[in-house]
Amino acid sequence: MGTDNSNYGKKRMKVVKSVFFVVFVFTSLACERLTFLKREAKEERSLLGHVESFNSRVKEIEIILKAQQFDPGVADGVIDRQTRIAIKKFQETNGLKRTGFIDFKTSARLDALKPEGLKKKQPMPGPGGKKAQSSERIRKIQQALQKAGFDPGPINGIMNERTNNAVKGFQNSNNLTADGVIGKKTWGALKSYL
Repeated sequence: MGTDNSNYGKKRMKVVKSVFFVVFVFTSLACERLTFLKREAKEERSLLGHVESFNSRVKEIEIILKAQQFDPGVADGVIDRQTRIAIKKFQETNGLKRTGFIDFKTSARLDALKPEGLKKKQPMPGPGGKKAQSSERIRKIQQALQKAGFDPGPINGIMNERTNNAVKGFQNSNNLTADGVIGKKTWGALKSYL
């Protein structure tokens, strides 16, 4: 009877060790995956800004995906599950890293495939008439808006809806076309606040 209890105890200990090992490996893999996702999300955010609410660049991406026969669902300017799946399929088809996030290479490939109707749209110019794609330029715009008394939200270099609304408010109060585009006239008026 003592040997039976001893064998039972050894078997039980092996099972417990095996369970702990499996949990450890699974947790390690999950942490590694989470770190990867955070890195991909950070790159996407640096390119697009916030994607949880309406984003005009996301809507453009959804239109491009749809034109290329990758179904992102409704082109609503928000990255949801269906949009992520379409991005992954697009990346896989185009020999890109399949993450479901918009990285620099994916963005460049999508831009190269823009339908004619989207190509006519001019990107929002920033200081000096250049594209306001760099976070430093957007940060300057946000600082100037804040000093002018318009709340652009956090000074983070991301052109989000709040910053865009502040631009429109600034334009309106300065008798400029309130379209949210920072052209030469808007930039000229904003510069005085830097």
